[in-house]
Amino acid sequence: MAAAKTVKGPKSDKILRDALMVAVNREDVVDGKRVKRVLRIADNLAKLAAAGDLPAIREVWDRIEGKPSQSIGLGQAEDLAPLETAARPTVSRDEWLKLHGAAQLYVHPLSDTEQ
Repeated sequence: MAAAKTVKGPKSDKILRDALMVAVNREDVVDGKRVKRVLRIADNLAKLAAAGDLPAIREVWDRIEGKPSQSIGLGQAEDLAPLETAARPTVSRDEWLKLHGAAQLYVHPLSDTEQ
């Protein structure tokens, strides 16, 4: 049997992962043939899923298709009230300045009249 590889670097703190990787990569003798355990595990999982085992089906589906992303729902579309927009009167720039008391503070550089 080959010695376990020591992992150095950012993943070296994942002791259980490393141990599982060593264990599933071992070979067993099945019917006179050497077969990796990881293939036997995958085969057993596929058999359970094919037999209708719901957790096995979910596991196979999640591994093949990926887990569905979690939606952030704000409620049903019909529950949301439409935004009401108020009609705003159209005013010119000069009228706006007068309404907000800024007419005396700002004079357009190209204007003909002094305020």
